[in-house]
Amino acid sequence: MAPTLPATGGTTASETPRRTAPAGPRAAEVSPRAASPAPTGGEAPVPVLVAPTGDASTLPAGPEPSASTPAPEAPSPVADDVAPPASSSAPAPDTPLWAWLLAALAALAAGIWYWRRRPLPEGAAPFEAPETPAPSPTAPQTPAPLPTPPPAPAPSPPVPATPDVVPPAPAAPRSPTPLVTRPAAERRPVIGMTLEIHSIRAAPDQILFGFSLNLTNQGSVDAVGLMVRIALNQGSAMTEPVLARFFDGAGGSVLRDDMALAPGAGERLDGEVVLPRATIEPLPMGGKPMLVPVVAFDVTYHWDGAGDGFGQVAGSFVIGRETGPKESDRLAPLPLDRATYVVSQPGARATAMRRSL
Repeated sequence: MAPTLPATGGTTASETPRRTAPAGPRAAEVSPRAASPAPTGGEAPVPVLVAPTGDASTLPAGPEPSASTPAPEAPSPVADDVAPPASSSAPAPDTPLWAWLLAALAALAAGIWYWRRRPLPEGAAPFEAPETPAPSPTAPQTPAPLPTPPPAPAPSPPVPATPDVVPPAPAAPRSPTPLVTRPAAERRPVIGMTLEIHSIRAAPDQILFGFSLNLTNQGSVDAVGLMVRIALNQGSAMTEPVLARFFDGAGGSVLRDDMALAPGAGERLDGEVVLPRATIEPLPMGGKPMLVPVVAFDVTYHWDGAGDGFGQVAGSFVIGRETGPKESDRLAPLPLDRATYVVSQPGARATAMRRSL
């Protein structure tokens, strides 16, 4: 029985290193993770627990591990997947410093890999910066060819010049004439009026106008109580408001009163009207003082019959010197720079200011 005891003890000693051998590499793998910061030059490397390879009799006697004592657990499952088991035959003091650094870097890479592979919570996504595409080199742009100008058109043959045709100036709108329309079947007198200027004489203190006023009854009833009024002045003073007041009965002089004209009958009133030079305001024309006289007539009358039995005919005329045919509308003004003269071709033109009732 004595020889069997050492065999039993040798068996126990040989079984103990087999159970503790894996713990040696785990401790060696945990040490770099714990010492992940780079060691300084003055610090000595941490010794690694390595199972001895010599005879089992050299190990000190110690308590045998019981079956109930669990084996030490690895600090991290990552080290088991990455780091290979360390050789039990390498002595701890011979491990160089770069091996520790390499192990620390491997452990750090394994930790980063594990962190990247961990499951993310729902709704969270790792942020990835968008890659900025590198600008593609652009080819130098060649300038576009300039468009060739179109050929100049052939010169057109010369067109004979024609005189510019000046469109006729539009006629000036005439002032509305207060006319009263009457039914054609109405029985009443209608007096017509025309004027003739037969003499114009200039004296040192006045200008005299000889005229003939022709009145005719163009109606179907006798016209009674005819009264003829006359007014004479220069054109700048005979404005429309002044003439309208004259037609209403203001101003002027009575030329004839209480006349009667049968239907179709007529009467000629001859007279001479005077315009004093003191009342004339010269009109400069061509560097000379000129006069444009205006004469107005107002004729009112009555008749017996239905209605109001009142009628009126009134009008104004411009007096001057004829410069052409009497059908033309132009008259020359009268000069005021001469003391005495006689106009050889006197004339008159009706204006738009008139009234008929």
